[in-house]
Amino acid sequence: MGKPTAERPHGVPPPTLHLPLDQASANWIFQVVSRRYERGSIVLTSNRGFGDWNQVFADPVVASAIVDRLLHSATVLNIRGASYRMRNYVAQQKLRGGGAMVG
Repeated sequence: MGKPTAERPHGVPPPTLHLPLDQASANWIFQVVSRRYERGSIVLTSNRGFGDWNQVFADPVVASAIVDRLLHSATVLNIRGASYRMRNYVAQQKLRGGGAMVG
């Protein structure tokens, strides 16, 4: 983990939006998950299924190891449907009389 700062008191860097993650990022996430494995809870959200994680991480072996540790003794909540942000966007577009582009 990174060094704690005023902006990041737990030393956790801000989330990255660059996919696929590079090898260093994949290794860092593996280290975090491994250190928490069977010691405490991890709450994680993703818009990708676990089967797609080999496309998210640079190394499919690391992706498999992360998924393996996360799913062991896990409770997985799979929520389907439009997100609240998307629902709000569509509602705002309807109020303005415009069409919403939803893919």
